[in-house]
Amino acid sequence: MSGEWKLILDGFVIAASGAAASMLYIVSASAGYVGKFTVAFSSLAVAAALTVAFFRWLQPYLNALDAREAASTAKAAVENDGAPANTASTQRAQQD
Repeated sequence: MSGEWKLILDGFVIAASGAAASMLYIVSASAGYVGKFTVAFSSLAVAAALTVAFFRWLQPYLNALDAREAASTAKAAVENDGAPANTASTQRAQQD
């Protein structure tokens, strides 16, 4: 599996864990409201674990994306004889 496909798959896993945590919080609140406390507490526990996993995985993933963008920008600058590359990040910097 190439590095790009791994990043895409990692992103989907992180997004799915965040989505599942949100859904389980809603299930927990609903189950608690109707008196199904076993379902409520177990859903809440799984949701809390997924939330912790989401936030632990998110920052390293975003750092990997930033590093990939920086490497791409540096490579493009070398190819353009040191001139800044016309990437999304340089376009945003020029607009500011």
